[in-house]
Amino acid sequence: MIEVVESRFADFRAQDKLSVLADCMSNGALIVGAAAPWPNFDLARPPARILIDGKLAAEASSNSGGDPLRLLAELVTYAVRRTGMLKAGTMVTTGSTTGMIFATAGANVVADFGAFGRVEVAFG
Repeated sequence: MIEVVESRFADFRAQDKLSVLADCMSNGALIVGAAAPWPNFDLARPPARILIDGKLAAEASSNSGGDPLRLLAELVTYAVRRTGMLKAGTMVTTGSTTGMIFATAGANVVADFGAFGRVEVAFG
């Protein structure tokens, strides 16, 4: 999955937390690939490569939040305690493997997670 960061602020990092929250946490879009079978690797250390216009822009083998299943369990526990449920079909992200990478207009970006799949987006 690729998260596209987009903000109404020229420098979102310079804003206070409430302003960034009001800016939808700078989330512009979420590019999600096709469903894949459960991977045969440690989800806390997924192989991840980001290619921009065919050139390696980042490579990582860990999740910034640790084990994403632990993070998901914490979210579900919190949601159930707070609202009594977590709505079916809710899309959940559980951390970054490569951190934030900037692409320019016209760039083609590929996130390759090895056996888990890949997703691609072109910025026109």
